[in-house]
Amino acid sequence: MSDGQRDLRSPFRLEGKFSGFITDGYGIPKYLQLEIATGNLTIKLAKRSRFQLGLSLQPNDWIEVFGEKKLKYKTGELRWKADRVNKLTASN
Repeated sequence: MSDGQRDLRSPFRLEGKFSGFITDGYGIPKYLQLEIATGNLTIKLAKRSRFQLGLSLQPNDWIEVFGEKKLKYKTGELRWKADRVNKLTASN
């Protein structure tokens, strides 16, 4: 970028209630929806974990999500990308 400004990246770890998936055109999960104390987040899934998570997570499961968040310098948009998701407890 010409003015030396860059997107800000930082790691994250979140716990919350899994609400569901947003799928691609083939029905494979591309994003997960996570309910946390401050609201709901849509988090992009790493390609390597999309199919496996689609088989193992159910709505209302309590999960832990690790990844990287990126604040886009030009737009102010915050994007979340999960590298790893762990199921902590099953839904009731």
